[in-house]
Amino acid sequence: MNTSEQSPRVMAIAGGSGSGKSTFIRQLVECVGNAHVAVVAIDDYYHDLSHLEPTERAQFNFDSLAAIDFSLVVEHLDALRSNEPVPCPTYDFSTHCRGEVTRTVEPADWILVEGIMALANTELRAQYDWSIFLKVDDETRFERRLQRDMAERGRGKESVFAQWEATVAPFHNQVIEPSSKYADLIVQCQDWQFLVEALGRQ
Repeated sequence: MNTSEQSPRVMAIAGGSGSGKSTFIRQLVECVGNAHVAVVAIDDYYHDLSHLEPTERAQFNFDSLAAIDFSLVVEHLDALRSNEPVPCPTYDFSTHCRGEVTRTVEPADWILVEGIMALANTELRAQYDWSIFLKVDDETRFERRLQRDMAERGRGKESVFAQWEATVAPFHNQVIEPSSKYADLIVQCQDWQFLVEALGRQ
């Protein structure tokens, strides 16, 4: 990834839930260096549901484009492109509320936008200089999501499976998978190292 004196460039890392986006980005940051990369995770931009009762929050459809504050993502990307730091929100998936503390994201040579919906919004797509879609089979993605939600988000196996069947899988088939047509590159291999190294040499 070229780190010459150009304006910050924005690259999207998209793919279904459990496709390995976070792992891919972690490897890429390790290869290029923290100083040259800023990461904007779309998962941090879920709308705050603190105005709802806990039972109502649990019933909210998080697998919907309406669940994300895309206008704030675009606003923050505009600022980062202008070499201005942004106060990225934090989101607590156990309570479905935004945290009181924000995370400052500093501008860098490359701004990586990561999330399942990274290619599903027209305004957001207009921000990208380049985009990648990670394509992984459904079984592998579900197993990864199950492990993550149980370990990090306090979910039970039955709850994870029910959500997968009711909203995650249908949303993937209807919105996320079709959004791959907007990607500059679709990667179907689960070993990203070859791509990480190739990007690091650009």
